[in-house]
Formats: sequence, structure tokens, C-alpha cells
Amino acid sequence: MRFQPKEPEKLPKEKSGLLTRPFSLKVDEVAAYFGFIPVESFLPGRQEREYAKELLGEEKEPMLFLDEDVAFVKKYISENWSALPHPLSLVSHSSFEKKKSLVSLRIMGISGSAGEALAIRTVVSLLNEIGHENLTIALSSIGDRESMGDFDRAVATFIRKNTTLMPLEIKKVVKENPLQLLTDKKYADSPFADRFPTTIASLSQNARTHLKEVIEYIEVMDIPYTLDPSLVAPRSCANHIIFEIRSEKGETLARGMRLSPLTKKMGAKRETPFLSVMVSSGTAKATRKKLPEPKFHFVQLGYSAKLLSLPLVEKLRGAGIPVVFHISRDKLVSQLAPEEKIPFLIIMGHKEALEKCVVIRDNETRAQECVPIAEATNYIKKVLKRGKI
Repeated sequence: MRFQPKEPEKLPKEKSGLLTRPFSLKVDEVAAYFGFIPVESFLPGRQEREYAKELLGEEKEPMLFLDEDVAFVKKYISENWSALPHPLSLVSHSSFEKKKSLVSLRIMGISGSAGEALAIRTVVSLLNEIGHENLTIALSSIGDRESMGDFDRAVATFIRKNTTLMPLEIKKVVKENPLQLLTDKKYADSPFADRFPTTIASLSQNARTHLKEVIEYIEVMDIPYTLDPSLVAPRSCANHIIFEIRSEKGETLARGMRLSPLTKKMGAKRETPFLSVMVSSGTAKATRKKLPEPKFHFVQLGYSAKLLSLPLVEKLRGAGIPVVFHISRDKLVSQLAPEEKIPFLIIMGHKEALEKCVVIRDNETRAQECVPIAEATNYIKKVLKRGKI
């Protein structure tokens, strides 16, 4: 299933080509603080549903709403959205059933761990906003192509060494779909399931680094997490991280994964980093609130500063202070886009990250002040009130 993009000259000059829409729900407002643009839903037709089933094939891992992601990628390619500024972060509503909303978050163009960090922080914030507390994260990874090849070899070796000891039912399972030993709870007590190879154990060095960095972001955000090898994804169209965000009672409220291979499989010239998250946001809570124009531009320099950036953005969101920030960009010039003429800068480099502080700078007067992160929100409120440092 491949789609051809439109010629570049046919692209809309502005983001109206994305079918943007005004805020309608509280989750739109929360997502907007983290840079997500509200857009219309991507509804799958018969062709998209059939292709999603084809992608799942015999693996049959739990994969909700893959057909909607197929519909999105089809639109992304056919409308040539790759020519729009990236990263591209979008929020849409999948369905409304009995006033319950399913929300989709999609991030295009962030290949590193910052993509998962941004998605997880956004989802946890919107779930907190609608009343869910004490959330936990379940995390796994299927890695890259090298990782998947190593995992297949580990599985083949395990089956060869243990096939004569396996009961008939287990033999049938590993013959048809070995991953069922990991994903199907009815085999949880089987000694073969307990010893079965996991995708995490087969990760390449690059994939291990990716997972390690995601964990570091989660730890800095102070959200409890567990590694759950039973979380897998269809390897025909997914790679790297899979995560679930669960309630205090263990109910899955959100599920996210990388679907980067899907983009090239469907006709993109090259594989585009693509992260998709589906969130059950409960009762659809309306909002008419419009975010004020950002007065602050948050610039982070260095990995240590990146780790601390999302907790600070969340504190500012809680105080109703929007900021422009680009967590996936490393260099100062790339973060300070020329069209973004904003009065004040929040700067955090390696030194500030170590000292747990930020520099607040007035772009007009060049006056600046170093402020502890714990006091930054109150200080920024005062700057907004008086209009200067």
C-alpha cells in the first residue's frame, strides 16, 4: 500500500493544510502547552483497515487503532506534509462514545529519546488534569533491525533446546506465534514463558542507549515505571519503544509506540521518525480557554538540561504560563527560529542543570538573572506582571 506525494508547489503555504481546528476539549489545551497542534481526526476507510490487518499478519499482538495510523500516514504522504516544519506534533480525537473521548497524539520528526519523553510528559499531564493520579508507566523495547535479528536467533535457539520438553499446547504456540508466551497471560505461569527470551535482552547498543535515555527522562519526571517484556509491537511496522500508562488499579489509559517503518513501507522516500499514542481520556471535558501568546522562549543546551526541561515546562503549564521550546533540537541557533520574536529567554545549559537553576534574560535590554528552578515559576510570574527583568 503505497501513496505518492503531491508536488511541492501544491502544498498549502500555512498549516491550514493540516485541517487544524480550534480547541474544543481540555486535553487540547494541555497538549498545546507541549507544542501539539489540534487537527481533525484521521478516519480510516476499508482500504486502511484491511492494510492494518495485513500488517499485523500472524503476530497478532494487541495493536489498537493501527488503521487510524495508516490513515494518518496516507494523508501525511499524499499531502506532502514532510515539507512542513518538523518536528510536527498533532493532537486529534478518535471517537466519542457515551461522552468518553479517545485522543491521539502523533509526533513526526523526533528520532531520539526526547520523542518518547515529550509524549509521556504530555499524556501524564493531560491524565492528571482530568483526575487520574498515581499513574505508572510500563515500558519495553523491540529495538532496531539488528535487535530484531538477534531476538529471532535467541528464540530459535530456545525452541531448539527445549522443544522435546514442551507440552503439546506450548509446542503449538511457539510454532504458530512464539511471542504469545510473552503476551498471553494464560501462559504466565508456564516455566517456558518465564525462561523465554525477551526483546529487551536482545537490544543492540544503539537500542539500549535509546531505552536507557527514555528511562532517565522518566526518572527525572519522578513517575514510577516498570520494565514489562510482555509489551511488544508488530515488527513489520514498529520499532524501538513501546509504553503503557496505567491507572492505580492497573487499567491501561494510554499506549504508545514508534511506527517509523510504516512511513517508508507506505511510500515515503525515507523512513520518518513517527511516534503514535492513543489515550483514553475519560469524560470529554469541554474548554473555551485560549492559550495566551507565549512571552518566554525556553532554550536548553546539553543532555542534562534536556532531562530537566520537561519538568520545568510542566510547572509553568500548571501556572498557566506557555513557553516556546524545542526539546529535540540541540543547537542554540536551531532553537531560536527567526520568526519567533519573543520578549524573554529561559536558558538552561550544562552548568545551570548541575546547579539546578535557569537564566532569565530580557531580549530587549539584555538584563538577566540566574534563578533556582524551584523559584523559577514565581519569578517568571513577577516578570510577566512588571514586563521586565
